[in-house]
This record gives sequence, structure tokens and C-alpha cells, in this order.
Amino acid sequence: MNKDSLHSFFRFAASSLSCCLVDFTVFQIMLLLTKTRFPVSYIMISTCVAKVFSGSFNYLINKKLVFRNQNSVVFSAWKYLLWSVTQMFLSGSIVSVLYRLTHLSEVLLKCITDTGLFFCSFLIQKLLVFKKV
Repeated sequence: MNKDSLHSFFRFAASSLSCCLVDFTVFQIMLLLTKTRFPVSYIMISTCVAKVFSGSFNYLINKKLVFRNQNSVVFSAWKYLLWSVTQMFLSGSIVSVLYRLTHLSEVLLKCITDTGLFFCSFLIQKLLVFKKV
């Protein structure tokens, strides 16, 4: 990994940490609001709402500060949206399956799952979403 990629990775990690705080806060609030009303789908609902908030914030930070991308918003936003939706459903599905298998805390399972997705996300965003054209 070259020096520029290393700096990008550390900026990405800092950006991801701040967005993670948004994501987990909204996720926990949504769990409280949806668990009894939607016992079958509350994890996926909570994941989707949290990802909409944190994903919007994350896109702006990553485009401007992490990857310093000058391409038009239209060019990168569609790719980011596609990746975000994919990541959201992967996260929600994996957490749902792990919860049914283990009955561990949904938040703990989300933390473990999203940590794995973090490394995939850096590569996908660097190589595909914010690739300089």
C-alpha cells in the first residue's frame, strides 16, 4: 500500500468511526421503537433507517475529505447508493441470521458484522465509487 493509499485508509477509518456513531445511535433508537411492533423484521427496519442517516453523512465526508474526489456528484452518487444498499442488506441479513442462531445482542452482532464490511467498503469505494476518471 503506497503512502497516499495509507493516508486515504486512515481518513476513511476516521470517517467511518464518526459515521458508525451515527449508525449505531439511530440503530439502537430504532430497535427500541420497532422491536415489539415488528418482531419479525425489526432488525432490517432498524438497519435501513440507520443506514440512510449514516450513509448520507458518510458519502459527503468520503467524497470531499477521504478520497478528495472532484468528479460530479451524479457520477459517484449512484455507485455509492448501489454499494450502500448492498451493504445495508448484507448487514441486516447477517445480523438477523446471527441473532436467530445465537440470541446475542443485536448491537454486538451488528458491530462484528459491520467491522467485516468496513474493510470491503474501503476497497469498493476507493476502486469503484470514488475512482478518479
